[in-house]
Amino acid sequence: MKYKKGFTLLEVILVIGIIGILMSISTAAFMSARITARDARRKADLEQIRGALETYKADNNVYPGQYSTIFMDPANQHPASDLIIYLVTENNYLSAVPSDPVSTVLYRYVPSGNGYYLCASLEAQPQSALPECNTAVDCGTLSGSGRVCNYSVRNP
Repeated sequence: MKYKKGFTLLEVILVIGIIGILMSISTAAFMSARITARDARRKADLEQIRGALETYKADNNVYPGQYSTIFMDPANQHPASDLIIYLVTENNYLSAVPSDPVSTVLYRYVPSGNGYYLCASLEAQPQSALPECNTAVDCGTLSGSGRVCNYSVRNP
């Protein structure tokens, strides 16, 4: 009796099933890592803007209050707000306009008494609006997909 070398259909199906399970687990982990990285970039952008605002205050003894409250993404060809144009071009407080990793998402600057709030929409947090970010207007996206500001930085 001659035996043929090879795999049975059951063995092949079992291996394909195991590979499929491993790929689905790794894909989920990869997507989670991408969301975390985009959120970290948003937080770093807000810190960069905060640094520029603090330098502005050191020079002028007041935080800007008369400028537009929305930072728009320049990569998507939308005009930047008056505040960003002022901080970048007129006084070089920022070297470049910070832009969200997702091109339709906005940052928000909300003057508050003698301070301010910087707000963003993080993907890894629940989509519950923060009252200090003036969320009567959707600050999450240009297309109005329902994303709201759920993260804020306050100063002082």
